Amino acid sequence: MASGSVHEYQGGLTRRGERDDQQPEEYRGGGSAYEGVHGVRAGWSGFWLGLAVVLVAGSAGSQVAPRIVQLDAITCRERQGLPGEQRDRLLIYLTGYLDSRQGATAWDESLTGQRIDRAMAVCKSSPDASVLRVFTEAWSR
Repeated sequence: MASGSVHEYQGGLTRRGERDDQQPEEYRGGGSAYEGVHGVRAGWSGFWLGLAVVLVAGSAGSQVAPRIVQLDAITCRERQGLPGEQRDRLLIYLTGYLDSRQGATAWDESLTGQRIDRAMAVCKSSPDASVLRVFTEAWSR
């Protein structure tokens, strides 16, 4: 084998297959160039972490405080009085709850929409009715 071939060399190789003893220390994982690159990486990591914290904190400020709602106690009037996002979340939860009670394993968007429309019509005419009762009756048809 020729002198200096890769097979005779006992040291490491760079990513390009060059013998690492032929490169300056800065390019072999040490020296000030290496520390400088990692310092920049650490700086960018800190920047992204800071940005994420600011974005999460900003979005949290626009959210409504969570609450616990007893499904059998809330009336149609109270449901209608909830802020928009909570009203939507309650509706999503309630429809999933009722589908689950019936053993549904698929979401039929059209059927769910019809049931919601029926329940909302009853709620509009009877605002003091129990939301759970009204929606349960709509789900039974």
